Amino acid sequence: MNAIREGKVEATGMQFPKTMAKTAATLADRYIRGERDLPKKLPVAVELVNKKNVAQYGNFGRNDDVPNEK
Repeated sequence: MNAIREGKVEATGMQFPKTMAKTAATLADRYIRGERDLPKKLPVAVELVNKKNVAQYGNFGRNDDVPNEK
């Protein structure tokens, strides 16, 4: 995000790593508890972040999803 703010990078795709980690942990817990009918594939949300909207994002997601991160 800083590289976009500084003009070093034009854009990137935000994949929300905290959401992906939480989902992975939840599915792992369900598997450990014996559930085997889990999804084989899950779509990953991706949003384009560029100079116009970078203020809405922190390093790990949208600012309203990530308290105290800019």
